Amino acid sequence: TTIHVAISSKEPKEKPTSSFFPLTVDYRNRLYAHGVIPHSGSKRERPQEEDILIARIIDRAVRPLFPKGYVNDVQITLTAHSVDASGTGDPVVASILAASYALRTSSQPWYLLQEPSVTPEVSTSSTGSTSNTTNTSVDTNTNTNTNTLPNTSNISNATHGVIGCVRMGLIHGEFITNPTVQQLRESEMNLLVSGTRTRPMMIEFDGKEVAEETLKRALVAAQEALQPSIAYQYKLLGVDITNTANN
Repeated sequence: TTIHVAISSKEPKEKPTSSFFPLTVDYRNRLYAHGVIPHSGSKRERPQEEDILIARIIDRAVRPLFPKGYVNDVQITLTAHSVDASGTGDPVVASILAASYALRTSSQPWYLLQEPSVTPEVSTSSTGSTSNTTNTSVDTNTNTNTNTLPNTSNISNATHGVIGCVRMGLIHGEFITNPTVQQLRESEMNLLVSGTRTRPMMIEFDGKEVAEETLKRALVAAQEALQPSIAYQYKLLGVDITNTANN
């Protein structure tokens, strides 16, 4: 699976009157990524509903690490150029990891200023139907000044934003990390988690009457499973995180 990421930013021409952050995330899964060439009547590929939903997932994963008061127009464009036909290369997971690394190596102020000492409790709800869905986004911004950006002069490389991502399945009571497409069809749940080394940033969940205790264990397992993707990004950045505080 190959994902191309492009990031652009522009400062506002006039002083903003609100603290709204105009972040735009656009995701496109091209037909040629699956070995399909569109016929002459439909060469122009328009975004599908799935592309829009994936773009929203990526937005919720990266938005919390932008500081409050940052009002530059930021655009993140992700294009899937190839997708593993065996179903092992999840384009959603790959896109979030690609966006994380691209933002970390860009000039954007994308970092986690302060980690709360207590991880927020995750609550779930069930309507008694055969499936339930929970979407959660965690905002960790701590600066409330909307006129100036936080002072980042004392922030080390290791505390700049890097997030990992993992998808978890559940088959016959066993958790499956990054399941294939076929395994997802058999799975009792579809849990997508992205987060930093110590806490989740975004949770997307769909399950077939999964017990709350099982979901809690899945969240703990997911937080552990996304650590290698975070460590690998730091390795590419040349940052040693073995002796740094968790972030």
